[in-house]
Amino acid sequence: FILDRIENDFRKKGKITSRQYQFTIWRPGEDIIPEQPDPPCLQRGHLRFLIDSDGNPVLNYITDWRSRDLLKAWDEHNLAQLRLMNLFAKKTSSVINQEVKLGAYIDRSSSLHLYGLYIDYVVQTPIRQLAEVKVPLLIIIAQ
Repeated sequence: FILDRIENDFRKKGKITSRQYQFTIWRPGEDIIPEQPDPPCLQRGHLRFLIDSDGNPVLNYITDWRSRDLLKAWDEHNLAQLRLMNLFAKKTSSVINQEVKLGAYIDRSSSLHLYGLYIDYVVQTPIRQLAEVKVPLLIIIAQ
């Protein structure tokens, strides 16, 4: 797993500034068959450690998604990924015996969408109510 690679690199090289800390969820042999009704939305995660001006490691986390529902999945997925990013930083901190700061979280979706049945709800709901139910800011801006 990716944390094993980070630990191994740190033991061998004494640093963790590689671009190679990536993991995939997609399983090509299984996720492209017609019988698979819904292949995983999350395709890839990439941990990128950079060193800030004070010499401290900073974790940037990038995710690539196949497809997601903007109204019912995007926000919860991002919250979960931020929690995962925090766990990656804490685990890496324990491996290198130095605090790893949180940097950017970058989310990329190939097919971020709203289903047609949600459009009336989004268009007819006042912005204040949308904010109360945690509708992503992107919808509010687009409206």
